[in-house]
Amino acid sequence: MVVAVPAHVDLAEVDDPGVVGEEANRVGEIIDFPGWSLDGPVSMPEQAFGIEDVGVLMNSAYPWARPAVGVELRDGVGEIDAGALLEVYLYSQTASATARSQTGTVATKHGLVVRTALLEDAKGEILVAGQLGQGTPGGLDGAFQQLGRTTSGAVVDSVGKMLEYPLDRVAIQGAPTKAQLRPTIFLLLSILLAVAVGSVPRLIRKTRERRRLRA
Repeated sequence: MVVAVPAHVDLAEVDDPGVVGEEANRVGEIIDFPGWSLDGPVSMPEQAFGIEDVGVLMNSAYPWARPAVGVELRDGVGEIDAGALLEVYLYSQTASATARSQTGTVATKHGLVVRTALLEDAKGEILVAGQLGQGTPGGLDGAFQQLGRTTSGAVVDSVGKMLEYPLDRVAIQGAPTKAQLRPTIFLLLSILLAVAVGSVPRLIRKTRERRRLRA
């Protein structure tokens, strides 16, 4: 889901830097990207694959037994709130998340009409976009905080890196041990499977040699 905040001014037709800066600041405050300022740097840190990404890789390779999460969207929800939870679950692959609503159609704060699955058909946990509980912020900060309740900190870090989103403002809470160990268990299973498959040719050769010796 791609979300956007429409500007009230067509900046392409404005020559006054003051007006452009004022509108840019207005939109920047709505989006509230960590560390953003009008005069701040625009470069993004260079990212590379690391050990923290293994958990996401395992979640993607082994999608079985993932919990279902319904993300309830209500009329008037902010566009960033509407997409945040779905975005982090999509990248982390820790759960199968689906946008849902009472009627199947929702109008967001700025008039974007979104079609969803029906709430009455939902299975598993229901999370209301933009209303994740007391003390939980909105937007991507709240979505990452919610993700941290259900998976390891390494997976949260990996998703933050994929989305190019700084996690300095996010308070990561410890997920249940079972949820944190899920990627590790699948990694061990992958290693055992690779060892087993790699041993098959050797076992075949030994079996053939024994048959020849008996003959």
